[in-house]
Amino acid sequence: MQSIAGAAIATLVVASIVVAVRLLALHRRSGAAPELLLGSMLLLCVGVGYPLMIAADRTSAERSVAFQLIATLAINVGFSLLFEFTRRVFQPRAPWARAFAGAGAIVLLGTVVHRWTWFRTHGAMRASDEPYAEMLLQTGPVAVAYLWTAWESLRYHALMRRRVKLGLADAVVTNRFLVWGLMASCATAGVLLNLVAGALRVNVFVSPTILLASSCTGLGQTIGLVLAFVPPRPYTAWVRARAAA
Repeated sequence: MQSIAGAAIATLVVASIVVAVRLLALHRRSGAAPELLLGSMLLLCVGVGYPLMIAADRTSAERSVAFQLIATLAINVGFSLLFEFTRRVFQPRAPWARAFAGAGAIVLLGTVVHRWTWFRTHGAMRASDEPYAEMLLQTGPVAVAYLWTAWESLRYHALMRRRVKLGLADAVVTNRFLVWGLMASCATAGVLLNLVAGALRVNVFVSPTILLASSCTGLGQTIGLVLAFVPPRPYTAWVRARAAA
């Protein structure tokens, strides 16, 4: 089961890096902020943060502290960018969204300082030994960021579907809102799963049930990323044919 989970995580990391590079290359040509925000978020969180967080649980105490600090910084900066991405794309003029995204970023960046202080006081911390309050402080804002982008994307997809029926919107672009929303929903489910496991004091790296569920949510994230940003031609042709029908 651990090998299956490892394969799912590796696939997600590779897909995220590919999509991140594609988005950053698109930003270089267009200069648009959403591509920069989302590409940087994927590269920092999934390309750097998650692998280091896993490695920190499997290395010496000295390296574990360094890995966890770097991973926390990468992940929290990345999810601060996700808050801003969601605001810019879906609620660019809403004062409440600006305040919400700002609050999310402040909490995430404040957590980095808190973790640094914790490590100076307590030293290395294995995932299975992490106090639940610490896990909730770190993981809670991540769940909120994913849940918000899932809600906004699925809501916007529902609005765009009406325009597609009237010939006022592109079917493939509209579908991207759907698969991105589903990707964020899978990610939210994965984060909440870890929170529940932490509350029950279940080791997420050992429990077969948690590993299987995490593999499923990771696979869902990978499929959503690919279909949203590097969809195969047969898939886009199917989307257009389905909309035409």
